[in-house]
Amino acid sequence: MKPFVIACLLSVLGLASLGFAPRGEQGAGKITVGVVDMGRILQECKRLHVLLEPYRVEQKKWNDQINALVKERQEKGKAIENFEKGSAEYNNIVLKMKVLEYRISQMDKLAAVQTRQTRANCLLQYYREIEKAVGTIAKTRGLYLVLKTSVKASNKVSPVTRISLRQAEPLLYVDDKVDISGAVIKLLSSMK
Repeated sequence: MKPFVIACLLSVLGLASLGFAPRGEQGAGKITVGVVDMGRILQECKRLHVLLEPYRVEQKKWNDQINALVKERQEKGKAIENFEKGSAEYNNIVLKMKVLEYRISQMDKLAAVQTRQTRANCLLQYYREIEKAVGTIAKTRGLYLVLKTSVKASNKVSPVTRISLRQAEPLLYVDDKVDISGAVIKLLSSMK
């Protein structure tokens, strides 16, 4: 256990030295580490919301189709009450309800696969845009290292989500001096 703790401390000290490493006489004491709050970028950058729109549209399309089948099944469930159990009409409606249930389950599976692919494509484009903006700002500011964070998760995020974000996050504290999220949002918003 001791070697692991020592390795962790050395890596933290190494990152800290990167963050405040002098760059010649002009850069002495200059911060060379930045952080980007991904949650803040998602909330504040309207341009990125557009990149996720195809996923939202496809998800709505599938939900509408599935909801139409569910509604049809519910109507058949109400209609079955008008027939005597075991009659031909009753059995016919039961059969149609089972077919609808099967179609709903199959459509739900198909929707999950197709929306997952669309979501993956949208997120890939989303992260490429962020990486491009972060790279531009890092070069402009002379940053050696930029970490993503969600330590400052918004109050709009549930406490459970905030805790799970922080548990997955290696950073426990981020000083506002190294937060470049605002600059990233500004650059992303100005890009075409």
